[in-house]
Amino acid sequence: MAAWIVDAAMLNAETPVGASTSRGEGDVVLRDGRWSEEDAACLVPGDIISIKLGDIVPADCRLLEGDPLKIDQSALTGESLPVTKNPGDGVYSGSTRKQGELEAVVIATGVCIFFGKATHLVDTTNNVGHFQT
Repeated sequence: MAAWIVDAAMLNAETPVGASTSRGEGDVVLRDGRWSEEDAACLVPGDIISIKLGDIVPADCRLLEGDPLKIDQSALTGESLPVTKNPGDGVYSGSTRKQGELEAVVIATGVCIFFGKATHLVDTTNNVGHFQT
């Protein structure tokens, strides 16, 4: 059962990256003093990205200076309403920008993202539940 949950979670974790690349657009990244479009798979911690209204956040990020934003992270946390994020707050990969635009610094990618760590914890748990004994 746990393996099925992990497989489903990993599929969901990969979907935002696939969605970002399948629409034919890259993520806007500041590298070498220039803004350019890069595939989400090419992002590394330390990259500065620009996330606009409706974009799916491609990696775990920390917001830089600017106005507060509304972020929909219901797919990850189950919260039904968008949450307000201020500069300095973390934003999870797979979240969707609902209001505002801001730059952010990438702090984690791939299996190191918040959802990847949670999935790994579920996968490595060997405890047998009360109903399984």
